[in-house]
Amino acid sequence: FDVLLDEPSVRGVVVHTRDVTERRRVLDDLEASNRRLADVISSMEAAVVVEDEHGRVVLANQAFVDLFHLRAAPEQLVGRTLEDAGLTVTRVVADPPDAAERVVTARQRGQRFETARAVLVDGRTVEIDFVPTRARGTDRGNLWAIRDISRRARAEAERERLLDSEREENRRLAEMDAYRSESIAAVSHELRTPLTSIVGYTQLLRNMIAEGQRPEELEYVDAIARNVDRLLRLAGDVVALDSLESRTLPLVVGPVDVGDVLRQAAVSIAPEAAAKSIDVHVDVARGRPLHGDGDRLVQLFENLLSNAVKFTVPQGDI
Repeated sequence: FDVLLDEPSVRGVVVHTRDVTERRRVLDDLEASNRRLADVISSMEAAVVVEDEHGRVVLANQAFVDLFHLRAAPEQLVGRTLEDAGLTVTRVVADPPDAAERVVTARQRGQRFETARAVLVDGRTVEIDFVPTRARGTDRGNLWAIRDISRRARAEAERERLLDSEREENRRLAEMDAYRSESIAAVSHELRTPLTSIVGYTQLLRNMIAEGQRPEELEYVDAIARNVDRLLRLAGDVVALDSLESRTLPLVVGPVDVGDVLRQAAVSIAPEAAAKSIDVHVDVARGRPLHGDGDRLVQLFENLLSNAVKFTVPQGDI
């Protein structure tokens, strides 16, 4: 000003001043906010990078550098694009195969996506969040947050493999169980056919022997008949047991006299008991009817009494 004032042509001086206190305060606040944001991003475990609207890096943390094994420090990425740093989608992502096209579309349309999974070329699995940032309707860049979830992905894959194995094993067991039931039913049917025939011929033979009054031979024939009857019962028991295990045993439920059930069972095992000179005594008092399946209860007590005969010494008592 002194030089100009010495000029004879200068007739006056105009001084223009502006109060920039508020602007300076806003800039200081913005700078402080950016520092806090940088500190937050630096402390995050996830790999984070922030791009401006031109795709240049504004902020990046050490986790991002470590995740992709970059030689540059985070601050050295600022002002460069990720492509300049060698991080193209086609170079680092193996799956999905159309990952590059998805990223281009997301950037162009400002589409946000979260927890998108990708498999890197080195086999690691990562989870990606992509968040476009806008201010007053204007594109201001993007934020990427990437997490290495390889361990979790392997655990999930192993769990799914075990579940598939379990489902396959259950299917195989169900097939085996169905095959077993079919086989049991078939065997029981095949056994019943010849046994029924034997019963008929045994009865004819007994009638022929009875006409000749030969007690000893009748006793032999009766023994055959008893054992055939027992085989028929056993064949039925096998099917009934299989039905019981599969909870499909048919029951005809009604009032049952327990005394009658016991007496029928005692008559059925009488030949077995007589063969060992075992006396079977049935002593029951008449009581209220039981609600159940009479035929199944007779079968149950026949089995119990048959075991009793088997394990009772000759000339004993039941």
